[in-house]
Amino acid sequence: IETCINAKELLKTRTNIIVKSSKEVSRNAIYGAYDFPSSAGKLLATSASFMTALDKKKILTPVMFLSADGQTIYYTSYGKNEDNGKDIYVVQRTASGGWGLPKNLGAPVNTKQDEDYPYLDADGKTLYFSSKGHNSMGGYDMFKTTYNAATADWSEPVNMGAGINSPDDDIFYMPLSDGEAQFASAKETAKGTLMVYRIEVVASNKAIAVVHGKYKSL
Repeated sequence: IETCINAKELLKTRTNIIVKSSKEVSRNAIYGAYDFPSSAGKLLATSASFMTALDKKKILTPVMFLSADGQTIYYTSYGKNEDNGKDIYVVQRTASGGWGLPKNLGAPVNTKQDEDYPYLDADGKTLYFSSKGHNSMGGYDMFKTTYNAATADWSEPVNMGAGINSPDDDIFYMPLSDGEAQFASAKETAKGTLMVYRIEVVASNKAIAVVHGKYKSL
């Protein structure tokens, strides 16, 4: 009921997109279908030192995101209590060149539901992630939040909107420098697969064309 209510609200301001390309792949192989811009960070296998016993038991393909400057890692973990769902954690590089202790991002990013697929944009402050909580319209929805260095806080996550998100799983949103973006979705796929889309988000004033004149049959 809650996700239906969320969907009705989100559909009031539908996000218009143009699909440039799409490719259906195995759910565990989506990252190979992405084009990673040079300004982006890196996806690496999550270090075992960051994973709990619960993570090693439940997460089949643990992946962490290393920021472009090499100073910050974002990854997901169940922590020590499965009841809290999967959360996004951050790890900062120390002055000595090593890594500090993992820190749960906490509210407003994490919820009691699962959060996953973190990606820090090239601006170093906009975090895209997927969540089954917040105002998801079903399964994972994609969200973005912005870090305020002055207050050391993340902004309230914003749903990427209907048209991009759907009642199925929608994950790993990655903006590109040319104004396009990539994400993966289960909305048009067989079980066990995802469609990786490359899209262009269309401004609302470009979505409508007005044609006027006189039609004359020859």
